[in-house]
Amino acid sequence: MKIDFVKVPEIKSVAVVTVEDVEPYLENNKLLQTMEQTRTDGMMHYARIPNHTMVEWLNEEWNRGNFILYLSAEFYEIVDRKLADPANANLRVVGPRHRVWWSD
Repeated sequence: MKIDFVKVPEIKSVAVVTVEDVEPYLENNKLLQTMEQTRTDGMMHYARIPNHTMVEWLNEEWNRGNFILYLSAEFYEIVDRKLADPANANLRVVGPRHRVWWSD
């Protein structure tokens, strides 16, 4: 992610501009969606989100007046809500899962 600081002389302020190419993330997510996850360690890879997208989500909340800290419990709630939205399905990497059923 590239970060630039830009002077805004009209309001005597500085703006922070972030730029990131998200295409490699989305292509890799498409590949991961087709791969099986065995979950051998009890964990599951659920999503791969570009940093720029996380910054956008934080900015949206801050513009609403919600001062959310990065990696706080509230932040994870926002991420869960955003990933549940069908518009962000390209960020999820959950693919086919191998289930093992135990029986006696």
